[in-house]
Amino acid sequence: MVRLINLMIYISLGMATLCTSQVLMTEDQKLLEDYQWLYNTNIKDLCKPSDKSDILETKVSKCAFIDDFNMYPNPTDTELHIEFSGPIGFLQLFISDINGQLVFSDKINMRHGTYDTRINTSTYEAGIYVLTIIRNDETFVRKLVVE
Repeated sequence: MVRLINLMIYISLGMATLCTSQVLMTEDQKLLEDYQWLYNTNIKDLCKPSDKSDILETKVSKCAFIDDFNMYPNPTDTELHIEFSGPIGFLQLFISDINGQLVFSDKINMRHGTYDTRINTSTYEAGIYVLTIIRNDETFVRKLVVE
């Protein structure tokens, strides 16, 4: 379940203006702060032209909690399909922009050893995003390009 709350803020200065923003629930914000080192060491200073990136992706063979991983289409513009398998247990999945701003999060209970979802990316700005899956002390990272 996505743990973001959409807030609608109306400001009146002679005419009505509508602003929307997303606020992280405290629990998700705490988890992101715990893993801030990931963005600080691997992503934060890698701002380059959108056709290039030095994001360090995790190889599936080096990740004990993911057996098979598919994320397509990549690049995408409207919808992203993510599927993977692995041992039963709890995981946290995040998608953030290159600056570490969270755009999607999901808490996963791998009861059946598989995860399969589609994410609407049509509202994402064009650019490079980072998909991060966390289980205990392990982190799996993939680069996502939105056109």
